[in-house]
Amino acid sequence: MAIVDPSADRPRLAALAAFVPVLAAPGFSFGRWEQVPTDADGTMHLPYVELGPDARAFLDAVGANSWVVPGFDWNAWAVTDLGQALTTDPRAVATASPADIARLLTALVRADRFYEGTLANAFETGMMLAIAERCAALL
Repeated sequence: MAIVDPSADRPRLAALAAFVPVLAAPGFSFGRWEQVPTDADGTMHLPYVELGPDARAFLDAVGANSWVVPGFDWNAWAVTDLGQALTTDPRAVATASPADIARLLTALVRADRFYEGTLANAFETGMMLAIAERCAALL
């Protein structure tokens, strides 16, 4: 299975590189955690992340440019040495290939389905900025 089509890299990279100024801007906010009050009958609700418009636009660009790879076993990849390095250290992204970026974004997007706040953490720690910067560097 091909992770990235080399002929399609340039526009895909440019789509995410365009977010460098947005994600690097002072005061950038990925959004906020929403706390849902307990219902009158005592039913408790878990908090969830409400992404802001800039974070949502970045993730929309990820989806629109096919960075999330269908059928990729992201869970198995995330525990490899490379997966561990890329998912935990934004500095490691500085040497990532386009295929590595696709794997990383797939892992982050998919993990957020199971672990609320994964994407919020990726914005907060600078991971998404590192991804956008690497895309710019690869151009």
